[in-house]
Amino acid sequence: MIRVTGGQFRGRTVDSPPKHKQVRPTTGMMRESLFSRFQFDLPDARFLDLFAGSGIMSLEALSRGAGFVLAVEADEDQCRTMRKNFEKIGITEARIKVSNNDVKRLLAQPCRKKPFDFIFLDPPYGFKELPLLVSQCVQHGWVKPDGVIIAEHGYRDPDLEGFTRKNYGESSVSIRMMGDANALTE
Repeated sequence: MIRVTGGQFRGRTVDSPPKHKQVRPTTGMMRESLFSRFQFDLPDARFLDLFAGSGIMSLEALSRGAGFVLAVEADEDQCRTMRKNFEKIGITEARIKVSNNDVKRLLAQPCRKKPFDFIFLDPPYGFKELPLLVSQCVQHGWVKPDGVIIAEHGYRDPDLEGFTRKNYGESSVSIRMMGDANALTE
């Protein structure tokens, strides 16, 4: 079981992925730190959760007031588990959509709806195409010009250009504020 760390659903638990799945839910400490940093920017925000896995980041965003979340996961079983978890908590499809889709294929095409305020990428550690996916988020209009891209990755993975990085044990989080004059453009 995974516990929500804050907001409206604080303390609620959701089913975690089976042990045989290659899913590594974001730690509670990291979730709490990230969402505390952006707590005043989350109300009514659009949040894109890529490589959503357990869906805990989607749930944390909704718990803290995000207006809409799109959770993208390639594993069909994980998508079913996410839907059941969200339904159990009482979150309607008006606030969250679970998409059984390949992230690389999705980001290779232009965003067809409104862009997102926050994009959270959590690919498998050592994923070599993370810089490409970040670039596609920008080039194909997935992130707002003043939005935020957050990537969770292994602490041994290389730095992402234009991002600030913080390590949490075996994990790292890199953040890029798109409206920041110091952020590099793609």
